[in-house]
Formats: sequence, structure tokens, C-alpha cells
Amino acid sequence: MSLPYLRCMKWFATKPLLRNDAAKKFLIGSCSSESLGDIMLRSSSRGNCSQIRVVLATKTKMECQLLVQFLQSASPKFKIVGYSPNSVEVENILKDKKPDIAIVSPNLGDGPFKGLDLVRKIRDSYSSTRSIVLLDAAEPQMVIYSFQAGCKGVFSRERSMVGLPKCIRVVHNGQIWVSTHELQILLEVLNRHSRSKPFSLAGTKNLTKRETDVAYLAAEGFRNHEIAQQLTLSTHTVKNYLYRIYDKIDLSSRVELANRVLSPVAAEPQEKRTMAASGVQIGNSG
Repeated sequence: MSLPYLRCMKWFATKPLLRNDAAKKFLIGSCSSESLGDIMLRSSSRGNCSQIRVVLATKTKMECQLLVQFLQSASPKFKIVGYSPNSVEVENILKDKKPDIAIVSPNLGDGPFKGLDLVRKIRDSYSSTRSIVLLDAAEPQMVIYSFQAGCKGVFSRERSMVGLPKCIRVVHNGQIWVSTHELQILLEVLNRHSRSKPFSLAGTKNLTKRETDVAYLAAEGFRNHEIAQQLTLSTHTVKNYLYRIYDKIDLSSRVELANRVLSPVAAEPQEKRTMAASGVQIGNSG
């Protein structure tokens, strides 16, 4: 089949209003050894191969359904393989469907921060899936927690949803999606971290030195096996340490642990706390 004919077919496919009888007769009459149906079937197969498989996890089922409608209308390349406001149900979808992209809200129907815990599980156990965290607002702490959990992009509902399809495509292509404002938040945190004294855990006098080491590394976003390598421990031992840490300082997740460890506010005098707070406001206004 000639190249001009294939170009003609491609142009024809984008002009649905021109699909009248005369156009069909012209195109079908131009076929040599293949029928129009064969060509359209093969073209459809190629389109399916380039689809981006997406799973959605938001706080309510209605919000999931609205996102499904929006993404399906935005591009035929987005194939929604499942959605749920429940983290356990979404994990079952991940196991069964192996999507390319997971769009996750930090808070799900089964609890606050369940979304970030899910993002961490995706990072640790579903390497073929890349996560995008859907934030209500680009609050500094939530941006930081999202990337610590292992997401590859954050998208704020404060922005137009028109940008979400591009965000999905960018992350699917292996890149990181972050706005200028969110990047400024991350850079500000790194800058403060480099100038600060070592962080201290408030209310953790009962932790042993080894437990403290594990707590810091876990809060910094290291995975269990990475903590095990750095401290020359087994992964199982690291898990046991984390359980004891959570119990001693009354925490339930790594997100809460990161908030306790990586916030210098609890350990600094009042005037330094004021400076840190104003620094965050500066980042947020940028």
C-alpha cells in the first residue's frame, strides 16, 4: 500500500464530518489487496498498544467517577482499569491490572493519609506503576510528604484540570511532574535542612540509639531494605524496630513519623519557630 494512501487514511480519521458516501467510495476504491476494515482494525490495535492504563484512588466514589469521565473525554489513550476510595481495593486492582499510572489522593475513604501509605506501597511493591498525588492545595508539608512517599508527580486541584492529562503523559514517559511553586517548596526545605542543626525527635527519650537511627532513615524516605543495608540489619529486624518505634511514640504511619522527625519546630526556641513558619509562608506565596 502506498505512503500517500496511508497519509490520506490518517487525515480521513481525524475528519468525522467528511465520512460521507462519496468519501467512503473514494477510499475503498483506492484499496489494493487490503480492505478498509482490515486497515481500520490494524490501526485500532496499534492504538490500544499505546494506551496509558490508569487506576484512581480518591476520597469518594463520586469523585472517582467524575475523574473517569474527565480523563476518558480528554483522550482515548487513557484506559481506566479501576477506581475506588478504599486503599485495600485499589491494591487489589494494582495486583490484578498492573496499571501504568496511579492517581491518588492523600486521604482516602478508609482513613487520613491512607493515600500516601498506598503511594509508598506502590513504590516498594509495584515498580511498573508510577504514582501521581492529587492534592487539594499545594501545601508545603503535603508536597514534601508526597515525594517522600515515592510519587513521581503532584497535581493540585487549585490548578485547572486541563493540565492533568499532560501531567499523566509526562509521568508515564518517565519524567517528574512538579510546578514551579512546588519546586520552590522542595528547594526551600533542602536549603533549611542544610543550614539546620540535626533534627531531634520530641517525646522520644525512650527510644534506643538503634531505634532512633531507624526512625531517622524511615522518616527520610528510605525503604526497609535500604535501612537494613545502611545499618547492617535484616529487613525483618527493621520492621520490628519500626513497630516498636510506633508503639513507643504513639504513631501509626511513616507520614506521622516524618512529621515528627523532619520538623525542627518542636525542638527549637520560639523565635526560631517563628522564622521557620515565615519561611514556609514565603515558599507558599512564591
